[in-house]
Amino acid sequence: MSNKPSTASDYIQDYMTARPANLAESALVIIDMQYASGHRKGALGRRMHDERSNLTDYRFDRIEQLVIPNILRLAQVLRAGGGEVMYITQGAERVDCADAPPHMRKFYALTG
Repeated sequence: MSNKPSTASDYIQDYMTARPANLAESALVIIDMQYASGHRKGALGRRMHDERSNLTDYRFDRIEQLVIPNILRLAQVLRAGGGEVMYITQGAERVDCADAPPHMRKFYALTG
């Protein structure tokens, strides 16, 4: 074992290029922040509550206390800098959910 000071560098920093953010040429893409699955009174929240899921409070507390406030902060900064905020939602247009991916049809039907 050597007593020489380490010359090791930060591996990640060695391979990163620092670039200032140009907010006017940036976008925040918000994916699937929908009432049906993202709100405790939405269809998923009601179902989890009715089924007495032990994850209900954990899920919606985190969404309310962390996810939403951070999305709002990011969106405010981006808009102030001239950037775009886009919302991507998913679901079915047809009542029978036939236009949804097969693995999501039951979920969409249950959450309305």
